[in-house]
Amino acid sequence: MIVTPQEMSADLARSGVRVRDVWDLVNTSDKYPAAVPVLIRWLDRITDLPQTVEREKLREGIIRSLSVSYARPAAAQAIINQFRVMPDPKGLGAGWVAGNALGVVADHTVADEVIEILLDRSLGRAREMIFEAIPRIAKRRPEVVLSVRSLLDDEAVRPFVIATLGRLGDVESREQIAAYVTSDHLLTSRNAAVALKRIDAARTQRDPS
Repeated sequence: MIVTPQEMSADLARSGVRVRDVWDLVNTSDKYPAAVPVLIRWLDRITDLPQTVEREKLREGIIRSLSVSYARPAAAQAIINQFRVMPDPKGLGAGWVAGNALGVVADHTVADEVIEILLDRSLGRAREMIFEAIPRIAKRRPEVVLSVRSLLDDEAVRPFVIATLGRLGDVESREQIAAYVTSDHLLTSRNAAVALKRIDAARTQRDPS
């Protein structure tokens, strides 16, 4: 099923990217940086289209096609906006797709908006992959670790919080993370064990004595 409006296909063609459907970009191994500005413009205007199944499939296709490193950070704000306008951003549906994209394209320039989304517990597991952006953001905004640390009690994303704190070498969260090594939740316990090793290694680097 082709869900891409002809006008959008024409816009993409003018950028030098010729596809019948936006999902062709999702499924290609070729890079298409020239299409990124066009994809962002169409994502920004997605709510102007009639509310149909096809529109939501188009939304998902655009977001997935923007989940590439060369769309960073240009696509970040448009994807953040989708959490405010998509019909249901919660759980493992379109919200998860948008969160996965943010994990790829977000950087310190949208740190405040990313943290706002992460702290919105009503979004549930839609936030899982956003944590992939945190180490990148923390290089310029190290204070974001405080917000991440505050989510250790959030069961919906706890394994990802733990993994992120490990990647950040967050010594202050070590004791809390250690308590999850024996968790019945496999991913939580596995990530906790790995995080402790990373935190201990980071602590050794900072204080070799």
